[in-house]
Amino acid sequence: MLRNGCYYGYKIQQKDGCFIQELPVDYCRSRYKLNNDHIIEFNIKFFDDKFKDTDYRIKVLKMFPKEFQQAYIKYKHGTLDEDYSGSGRG
Repeated sequence: MLRNGCYYGYKIQQKDGCFIQELPVDYCRSRYKLNNDHIIEFNIKFFDDKFKDTDYRIKVLKMFPKEFQQAYIKYKHGTLDEDYSGSGRG
């Protein structure tokens, strides 16, 4: 089912199955393709914008894949690669 005309998700492959982590539409965009597949950009500022309480923000962040957690830490330390600066929509 599509909501708001689009759906963004992150495929997580594990030993016991495959899961899709839903991503917030307002913090995603697709401007590029690689091998005819859309490349999805995620604005890592989502975690700061939506979860003002630090403890709760960390709990939510831990529900996301490791790549998101690592990107958030780099973002907070100002070391996130310029191509992934968190400047996407949102």
